[in-house]
Amino acid sequence: MNGSHVNRFAQVAESTGFAIMGALSGLYVAALMAKMDIEEINSVGVLFLVILYGSVGFYLGTNLSGSRPRTNLIALAGATGTLIAALAALVSVYMIVLDEIPPVIWNVAIGFWWMLGVLLQIATGTAARLGQFTGAAGQARSDAKRV
Repeated sequence: MNGSHVNRFAQVAESTGFAIMGALSGLYVAALMAKMDIEEINSVGVLFLVILYGSVGFYLGTNLSGSRPRTNLIALAGATGTLIAALAALVSVYMIVLDEIPPVIWNVAIGFWWMLGVLLQIATGTAARLGQFTGAAGQARSDAKRV
């Protein structure tokens, strides 16, 4: 394996690991929400969607490469989203393991903060990737004009 293959494998392994961590954080938050016993959100379908949402968010929102000066705010927003989602998942695990029964509003707030964190990850990951593609296309067009 040459260096580029090793680097590519490392990126795939890292992204897969982040996606799994996102799925696990979604599972923890969904498990905490299930304790509220609200019929509309207490189903296998909702559990699957929460896990999928977390997986996609952590996959897209982490490993933002090529941090140019104009993408620093994107990287900061993505990192903030990761932190918020991870903290919500940590609080969820704490409450599940210690069998805490907080007021319903706490559970709703934890779920909301987790969803917001993952949304930030999805938005920043998508924006960074679109910027890489449009930046590359724009660079190619400007290089073609110079020739």
